[in-house]
Amino acid sequence: MEFFNPKKSAYKSVNHALKEGESIVLRICMPRDFRVESANLILFADGEKQQKKPMHWSGMCGDSHEWWGAEFHAKKAGLYWYCFEYAVPYSGGFIKKGDDGTGIISETAPEWQITVYKRDFHTPDWLAGGLIYQIFPDRFAIGSSGVHNPYLDRIVRTDYENDPYWVPQ
Repeated sequence: MEFFNPKKSAYKSVNHALKEGESIVLRICMPRDFRVESANLILFADGEKQQKKPMHWSGMCGDSHEWWGAEFHAKKAGLYWYCFEYAVPYSGGFIKKGDDGTGIISETAPEWQITVYKRDFHTPDWLAGGLIYQIFPDRFAIGSSGVHNPYLDRIVRTDYENDPYWVPQ
């Protein structure tokens, strides 16, 4: 059983950017063996102070796990970061973003992100039904010539499982 998986609706009620005022329900699934006494959703917007929102016990998940959930209302546009905190007898911990994007117990792992856009934003008409591609040229730089990095002014990554290197101009 996973602690948290943002790609599954049982854990995260919406899987898209939120409009100002829209709400989202976030839930974690905790083993009964942990004897969780309380849990909090920890949220903060870029440059703002961290908030703790109490989570409520919301039922069993099978025979050996239980759900804890909280609802978040995005009041203003921006980037929000979140993770979870839980308390067990004499201790506690954090659930944060693991390498595969699902929740792990960690104090140092990164948080997840929620993007909130302005209530009056609307997609331009010219984009309706269109596609947008983001191309990472470093993925195509290794040609049949066998020359690994023919461009001295560029960085070519060979660790394709990681994010491309990009610096804003």
